[in-house]
Amino acid sequence: RRIRQSRADTHAAAQYRHCLRICIVHATIFVQDNYAMRLTLQTDHALRILMALAGRRDETVSVDNLATQFGVSKNHLMKTAQALVAKGFVASVRGRSGGIRLARPAGKINIGDVVAAIEPDFHMAECFHKTGCSFLPDCRLRGLLGSARMNFLATLNGQTLSQIINEQSA
Repeated sequence: RRIRQSRADTHAAAQYRHCLRICIVHATIFVQDNYAMRLTLQTDHALRILMALAGRRDETVSVDNLATQFGVSKNHLMKTAQALVAKGFVASVRGRSGGIRLARPAGKINIGDVVAAIEPDFHMAECFHKTGCSFLPDCRLRGLLGSARMNFLATLNGQTLSQIINEQSA
């Protein structure tokens, strides 16, 4: 009976480790020196576009020039620029000398708002898509990851585009 209980405990511990490993692999968290959120490439590009435009004030910049400056595909950057226009962060200017520019002052663009608008979702693990854990009935990882997500967004919400530009140049 004791052996059976020990095997059951070992099996439950193995299931928990498996659940944790799967959730971490599927999560958008990575470990380096500390914990951080990993954003999609589109969100990364969106923030870089906004930073480049903020550094050029009222100047209109072509997406082609930004793509060359960043060393990325013009098509991918165009898609991101269109999303920024649709969300009201960037204004587009048509014509021969057209391009994009900030739609409002950099001090009025909240980084948290940009990330929330561009990032497709913040479902950090499989369990965010459904009710409960499919691996362990009493798993608390969802709550922990949800709290981490809220803290991450709260940090971003405390910064504007102008603050990031000023800190970068200092």
